[in-house]
Amino acid sequence: MADRPDLDELIIAPVTRRQLEAYLSSPVHALLLVGVAGLGLGTIARALADRVAGNDVVYLTPTNHNKQKTTIINADDIAGLPTILRDKRDHRLAVVIDDADQTVPGVFERMLKLIEEPVSGVYFIFPTHRISALPATILSRTGTIRVKAPAAEVCRRLLDGVDAQLANQISWL
Repeated sequence: MADRPDLDELIIAPVTRRQLEAYLSSPVHALLLVGVAGLGLGTIARALADRVAGNDVVYLTPTNHNKQKTTIINADDIAGLPTILRDKRDHRLAVVIDDADQTVPGVFERMLKLIEEPVSGVYFIFPTHRISALPATILSRTGTIRVKAPAAEVCRRLLDGVDAQLANQISWL
């Protein structure tokens, strides 16, 4: 898969695909993509952002800060967003905050005004595996798509014709 995933090429459960298509026909200002690890929420978010805004995507992922042992998204990571969004826009912009549940306390509170007072043509997409880790103020201001896993049979068919040893190694997926 290329750096820019194509939504049409992703293996997604039919019910999820319908929800994503409905979102694309009338995108909401802020969207949560919720699902278990391994479904490719970040890839789906990137593909949605591409469809909504083309090349104009800000993509933030958790990183290590000050020699921390775990990756997080902190206030420094989002500090530039107000300036980017304040600029007058003549085109759409998507902001993807991947693994949104890995933010430090206070990050979403700093973003609340950006979400409460939408800028025309700006769309936030928040992939998360733990919706319970997000503040209620954010949950109440976003649309939600619960991403379902594709059927096991669909996944098995992907392994048809693949070397048996390799298929066995990746069958856990």
